[in-house]
Amino acid sequence: MNRKTAVFLSCLIASASSAVAQLRPRPYDAVAVRRTAVEVQRRIADIQRGVSAPGGDESGLGELAQFLVESLMTVDARSAIDSEVLDALAAMAGTGWMVEDALLARKELAVPALIRSAKTVGGLSGQRKGAMDTLEQMLERPEIEQSLSVPSKSAIHRLAQDALADPTLEYSEVGSAGYLAIATRDPALRAIAARLLQPEELRRRRVDPSFHEWTIEVIGQALAKFSLP
Repeated sequence: MNRKTAVFLSCLIASASSAVAQLRPRPYDAVAVRRTAVEVQRRIADIQRGVSAPGGDESGLGELAQFLVESLMTVDARSAIDSEVLDALAAMAGTGWMVEDALLARKELAVPALIRSAKTVGGLSGQRKGAMDTLEQMLERPEIEQSLSVPSKSAIHRLAQDALADPTLEYSEVGSAGYLAIATRDPALRAIAARLLQPEELRRRRVDPSFHEWTIEVIGQALAKFSLP
């Protein structure tokens, strides 16, 4: 994990969280929304190239995320949204509840963007973790899980399976991959994820020792929450 980007992410999360109470629905302007989504991706790319110096919210991503979220508040959740808009939100899924809630409200429509984001290597710090956590929430909430199509559930299952075997996962993402796998309620994936309770497995996966306790805790919570019959 890039240290500077991690510092930036922490600041962005704080900014996004404080903005939740200030959200105000705004008229949906398709052109402005799409332009904003494109700008989000450009600024994320700048951050990754080191063009924008992380610190505070110098990139302006917090404000852009708020604009997108407020714009979507006035659109029926079942209405089709430009894929670039959903991709931009999915890339920021790890920045706080403001963005996650907007994606969860889209349900089925947000699944492809979240899967693309969860597969992104070298994206914004917390991007893959945030995408996997949001997909897990979709499987955890009955009103969303029941609305998902068979193809979407199958795609989430494949993502969870691939993530558990992905050697490029950051140590902070391993717990989220295991949690998502358990949330699919697939006994085989559950058994693989349950191995993350063992310190030797975490060492094998090169999880930073400082994340061992946290990873074991979240996997234990997932196993308890998604108990099999």
